[in-house]
Amino acid sequence: GGDAEAAGVGGAAAAGTEDGGGVFDVEATAGSECGRCRGGRRVRVGPVHARGDVRGGDGARDAPEVRDPVRRGDGAVCGDGGRGDADPGRGYARAVRGRAVAVDKCRAYANPACVFMEGGGKFKCNICEEVCETPPEHYSALSPVSGRRVDAEDGSRPEFSSGSVDFVVGNKDYCLRDPKPAMYLFVVDVSALSVLSGVAQVALAAIKFILQNKILPGDGHGATAGLITFDKSIHFFDPRAGASGSSLVICDVMDPFVPLGADGLFAEPEVLADAVDAAIAAHHISSTESVIPNSESCLGSALLAAKGALEDRGGKIFLISASLPSGGLGKLERRAPGNGVAPNDDKEKQFLKPGDSYYDDIAVDLTTAHVSTDVFLAPSSSAPYVDAASIMRIANGSGGRSHFFPQFERLQDSDALGRSITRAAGSVVAFEALLRVRASVGLQVGQYLGSFGRPQRSDDIAGPVFHSDTSLVVQLTHTGKMSSESNNNNAGNSFASHAAIQCATLYTDAFGLRRIRVHNVYFQKTSSLPDIFRAADHDAVLAIMAKRAAQSALFANTPLYKIRDALVDKCTHLLYTYRKNCTSTAASGQLILPEALKTLPVCVLGLLKSEAFRGMQSTASLDAVTADSRAAHLMSIGFMDPAAIAAMAYPKMYSVSALSEGSGLPYPKGDAPYENTNGSVSEPVALPVSLAVSSEKLEDGSVLLVENARRMVVWVGAGVSAADVDDVLVSVAPPSAQNPRGVLRVRGEIPGGMLAKDPQDRQRRVTAIVERILAKRSTITQVRVVFKEDKGPAESRYLLNLLYEDRAGGSKSAWSYVEFLRVVHRRIMDKISSDNVKDLNTWEVLSHGY
Repeated sequence: GGDAEAAGVGGAAAAGTEDGGGVFDVEATAGSECGRCRGGRRVRVGPVHARGDVRGGDGARDAPEVRDPVRRGDGAVCGDGGRGDADPGRGYARAVRGRAVAVDKCRAYANPACVFMEGGGKFKCNICEEVCETPPEHYSALSPVSGRRVDAEDGSRPEFSSGSVDFVVGNKDYCLRDPKPAMYLFVVDVSALSVLSGVAQVALAAIKFILQNKILPGDGHGATAGLITFDKSIHFFDPRAGASGSSLVICDVMDPFVPLGADGLFAEPEVLADAVDAAIAAHHISSTESVIPNSESCLGSALLAAKGALEDRGGKIFLISASLPSGGLGKLERRAPGNGVAPNDDKEKQFLKPGDSYYDDIAVDLTTAHVSTDVFLAPSSSAPYVDAASIMRIANGSGGRSHFFPQFERLQDSDALGRSITRAAGSVVAFEALLRVRASVGLQVGQYLGSFGRPQRSDDIAGPVFHSDTSLVVQLTHTGKMSSESNNNNAGNSFASHAAIQCATLYTDAFGLRRIRVHNVYFQKTSSLPDIFRAADHDAVLAIMAKRAAQSALFANTPLYKIRDALVDKCTHLLYTYRKNCTSTAASGQLILPEALKTLPVCVLGLLKSEAFRGMQSTASLDAVTADSRAAHLMSIGFMDPAAIAAMAYPKMYSVSALSEGSGLPYPKGDAPYENTNGSVSEPVALPVSLAVSSEKLEDGSVLLVENARRMVVWVGAGVSAADVDDVLVSVAPPSAQNPRGVLRVRGEIPGGMLAKDPQDRQRRVTAIVERILAKRSTITQVRVVFKEDKGPAESRYLLNLLYEDRAGGSKSAWSYVEFLRVVHRRIMDKISSDNVKDLNTWEVLSHGY
């Protein structure tokens, strides 16, 4: 996997760190200029272990044009049709001369690890080790000093010098149909529950903001958008009619169709903004009139109509709903008990199954039509059950993402919902995508885990749409001896003897250009097990464990208690292997943890205590997890990146009442963790020092901020002054009988009013910290404020369940961190004494469900 933001399309393996560490780093340097943006043309590769290359789909012989990845400080996009963007990693690469070199045997693309020989007339592929003739159009002389191609050293052939390269494809063999600019369709629930809770108003306001501010990728370059609303009927809004236009209504929801036709439903985003006003007026969403909305919801039928509007072209659907589908196709009945909590694991296993196969079936149909769906579910406290396990399968099966806003309250959650919709709309970068991972001799691609269209074949992944932060896991199998040539035989190529993974993605960008993006990653080889443990990537290991466990629960119908046992056994076996083979001199009673994985036990314990996997004392206990929340957390693991999964397993806790030096302030120039040559900084502000997630840190005089990539909580101690509270919180509603403190929001989550000009001011620093966290965590859907002085369940429900180092409740997975280490240590010693490895069987039964 690579830096997902810089890559534009997700990488092929679970890897990365909390601070965005990727496996490649391409930076622009001075050189000949692009005629459009005057940007530098040459590419310099940063001091990391990947370089790059690309080639197009399976077996196509007309090699595509290579594109040179250039990152500009202002984020402008160079090349055929681009737009300025605040994120410098979102840019597509620009064209340079040259054709890609494709290897016939393995269908891989030539890359920096290929060794050229005989004066450049032949080369050896680092993937399949085939020696191939260099096509005449690809010939280049070799440098007598380095032995490398001259055109690689001067930067004119970036596929031989950089880790990731884009190609623009001109051959129609790469296309199922003529590529076209992006199409987007917003589908909004306007039933009674949605309108009365404010979900419909917030969603339509967010959509209008997206359309008016050109947030949709491809806006201004041919991209179009459409709007559908639904209650017991389906409403289609003609963007040509303007703000005063009326909708066309389909009442036969058992056989829906698109009355306007695809051409009449879609328009340029700026034009569609008037149709949003028409929808607000038609459904009396902002009206003071006492109009009672229709109580039924035909979500399944509306989705089928949306598929019909896009199936000839492909595109992206954003589905926003607040109620259980109660009519039309895919009608669902309430399955969970009154409080939404399953009474036991066996019953909960049934609640994680879809209530109707319709949603699995339509997800497959959407993928076939190259349509992806993002789902936003925001049930209110008056009707909190929406059967997320059924509806969210639409997103999981079509390469989309699901977002859950439990017990939606307009004053508290409107910004979270609007932010999520806006961010999802702006992150779409690849349509009609096909991804393939290739590995060098001795390695074989195994399972794919994540949220995407189902595999086409054993080695291909169909992704109707990829986002800028798409993440998936590829498990590799060691099938035989790897080549171990010395660098002396590799003509100065230090990567030729490394193991290699190449991820190629064929896709259409938001501007209608067919492209291929290839990432190359190289790894040193070793036969030493201690070296393996020393170089282990903690977040990648944890992500694989979490994704496999989540998909087993959702799609293989494995009971949660078996999954919890399998996670503990897997952690134990890993540490047992290290203890037995790498620490023979250790004292017999000592628990030995590998340096790179020393926090793995506490993170596994965190997974066991998370809402995705934790057991419960009773359905009425404060640690009880509703069926919808359980399903939503399990679904989100499928598309979360490794850093977010690590935060879910071990939440981040910061003190914002006593900010550490420099926190909340921009890094001094040259001190940022990652800084490009043009001066732009990846980490704009420093975060405070994180604290152990333990109740010992809950001091009366402190204000703490805790986030676990799903929820953000601000806890205010009993002894905190009003001035300190004002530095962190903003009042958005006056006190009332229901809310004696009024409604308080966190600075940085919403505009906090006038802030002091002094950058050292605490309000400004807290605002910068919160904004930075929300920018990093696209999966945070709930922000809550908890006061220690307030009596009630809020502290236990929102905060105490995140303190994973403490003992919580009486369930089996409620160990404290110290207790869990003792359990693991005891199991390791039992395995050493009996040399028993049967626990691997409990892990292997966790099928991904396909």
